[in-house]
Amino acid sequence: MAEVNKGFNRVEEYLQIIQTHPLRMGLPVQAGIVFGFDHDTPEIFEDTIDFLERAGSRMPHSTF
Repeated sequence: MAEVNKGFNRVEEYLQIIQTHPLRMGLPVQAGIVFGFDHDTPEIFEDTIDFLERAGSRMPHSTF
């Protein structure tokens, strides 16, 4: 997230946080995902879906 000056986003920690946060208490997690950075490749879409599945996303929904 350095290219958009978001140093507080720790992407490498997202899965652990989603799965273990004590305040989650079974509530779904909402995510805002941005595509289209210069370094994104077509694989970004499949990688993102894989991550959402591992994180336990149950109700994917998209807005364009």
